[in-house]
Amino acid sequence: MNTNNNTPTLEEFKEAVFKRFAPLAERTRAACHGGPTAAEFMETEDAEFAIKGNYESSLSRFNKGEITRDIFLNSAAASAATCLSMLY
Repeated sequence: MNTNNNTPTLEEFKEAVFKRFAPLAERTRAACHGGPTAAEFMETEDAEFAIKGNYESSLSRFNKGEITRDIFLNSAAASAATCLSMLY
């Protein structure tokens, strides 16, 4: 069990997801000639739901000691960004 106080916040996780999602979204947006920006899409109900679900799943794994903070904010965030790119 992870007992340190270095748990990533939802806001930190969202920022990490956005860093990975924005380039994917911009390529899609350019190919489709428009649509919401990555930042606009991140504020939608679908995106919020997907991010929060991924965060909670990753938080559970982090608290059990199954993943590190680095994995949480890198690999899990990349996974969430890929999911968002499919919704986008």
